[in-house]
Amino acid sequence: MLRIFDLTPDDGHALLAPLAGPATLVTAAAPDGHRLRRLLNTAQAAARHSASTHSEP
Repeated sequence: MLRIFDLTPDDGHALLAPLAGPATLVTAAAPDGHRLRRLLNTAQAAARHSASTHSEP
């Protein structure tokens, strides 16, 4: 399942795509480095949360 993270339209977008195993691919585009870092941090936190709530016993 793909997940899309949008900040305000001027701040950029990020896409999370789960891969096999515990891996997740994150693609992000933003107008500057500060906004890109915010997007990547948000996506990383969401991926970690998703992995912790969907882990196998």
